[in-house]
Parts: sequence; C-alpha cells; structure tokens
Amino acid sequence: MKHTSLALIVLATASCSSPAVDTARPRTQSSLARTVEAATDVPSRPVKKAARRASKDELTQAYTYFDGAKRRTVYLSPELVAEFAPSDAGRDAVLAANDGYAERWVAEPTARVWRVGRRPDADAFARGLSNDTSHFSAVLHEGPSSELPMLALPGGVVASFRADWTRAEIDRWLATRGLAVERELVPGSNTFLVPTEPGLPALELANRLHDSGELISCTPNWWRRASVR
Repeated sequence: MKHTSLALIVLATASCSSPAVDTARPRTQSSLARTVEAATDVPSRPVKKAARRASKDELTQAYTYFDGAKRRTVYLSPELVAEFAPSDAGRDAVLAANDGYAERWVAEPTARVWRVGRRPDADAFARGLSNDTSHFSAVLHEGPSSELPMLALPGGVVASFRADWTRAEIDRWLATRGLAVERELVPGSNTFLVPTEPGLPALELANRLHDSGELISCTPNWWRRASVR
C-alpha cells in the first residue's frame, strides 16, 4: 500500500512539471518561412570551426580569373547563394526552391547570403532563382576553405581598353561579340562595365575577353563581403 501511494505522488508531480502542449493549428508554409527567417536573422558572423567541423581543404570545385595580369583561383561553395538588392520576393524564392528552409548567413545593405544546405548544383540552383527582379549568384571563396573570405558575382565584367581606342571602336568591338557597354566606370579611363547575367557566366566572359589579347585587362565585377573584424 505504501508503494502504491508513492507511485501516485510521483505521477502527480511529473504531471505538474510537464511542459504545456502546443495545441495551435499546424503552421502553413508561409508562417514556417517567417519562423525560419526570424530564428536565423542574425548579424554577419564567421563560420565556427567547431560547429562546421570543416577541413582546410573542404572546397574542391575551383575556377580561375584574371586580376590584371595575375591569375587567381576561387572555390565554389556547395551550400551558399548570394542575393543582390535583397527583397521579400527574393527571400520567398529561396524558400520556395529549397523546401521552405534557408538560413540567412550574411546580411548587408546590398546583398545577403543564404545557407541552403550542401548541393551538388549550387551554381545552377542560384541561377535558377534569378529573374527580372531578383538576382542571385553562387558564392565563392578565396581559397579551398569556407572559412576564407567570400565573394559572388552580381553580373558584369570590368573591361579596360587601350587608351588609343575611341568609344566608337570599343562599341563596334563589343557589338561583334554580342556585347555592349553599360557605363564607363571612370570618365576618360576607357574602363567600362559590360553587363552579363549574375553568377559564373560573368567569370566565363571575363576570361574569354581577357584571352582575346586585345584588352589591357578584363576581370569579373565582384561583390566581396565586407570585412568582419
């Protein structure tokens, strides 16, 4: 009889201390989207070594480009995409394409970076999100580790032509390649922004124009994450 009384006391105590059960209706996908973003809307932060357990050489998909005459190598992230001119429509596009989940990894006035989980097709995924109002790019790093500085491609290449070329000659040269000037970056410098779609197509075009041997230099129009100290 004493054992029975003790058992009843234990059950009553457990019942009193149990957390309340959430009896609210299941959340819709839109409410889930808001919840995910609210939970992960944090300031820019470096990737923690312990949390990620990443090796120094975790990134393997490499691309090269020219910075003046110097060839540089960058590495594709399999889990990050960059959104330029951030908007609610852009956020919704990421969530819709990624089963309602995305973590805001970096937030800056001109761009934000979403962590969408490891994907074998990060560049194709990012390009598939772009439309007339939302612009996305794969994210790359300056070395084979995700702990290194990140960059992305909002679109366009920076092309520097010889000083003795006139604007008419530059326009004709670009037109034969199906290209055109968007704007001159420094007046009188013969350095122009030539538009492309966002992402790796900008890097590929910059390399093609560089390899023509007819320009002083041609490099992608990079977005770089603001330094975090």
